[in-house]
Amino acid sequence: MNGMKRIIILFLINLLIVISSFSQTIYPKQINDSLVIITTQQLKQSNLIFVEHDKLKRENVELTNKIDIQEQMLTNCQKLDSLRLLKEQDYQLQIDNLNKQIKSKSKSSLKKGILIGGVCGISITSLIFLLAR
Repeated sequence: MNGMKRIIILFLINLLIVISSFSQTIYPKQINDSLVIITTQQLKQSNLIFVEHDKLKRENVELTNKIDIQEQMLTNCQKLDSLRLLKEQDYQLQIDNLNKQIKSKSKSSLKKGILIGGVCGISITSLIFLLAR
């Protein structure tokens, strides 16, 4: 019985050695297995890809924030420009109104000047006629 146990144990050990060596030589060639072996270089490359992806995601968020801020600044500049244009139009209207007032006053003062000059001229002429007689 002791001999039989030894034979069975020896048989199992040999079987275990054959199975483990068979698995080791075939495993890297199996493609359909869910376990994948990659080299250290491939692992390094994939890690670099993930790091770069995270960096680009953060950078994308920062750039989006920057774009939002610039759009707000553009909106504010447009509002300021529209206010400036309104003020400029208001000033132009005031200038036009003042020019009209100046023209109307200058016309009326010209008319008054002509009227006064005419009255003075007639008065002086009649006075000269009266004195000359």
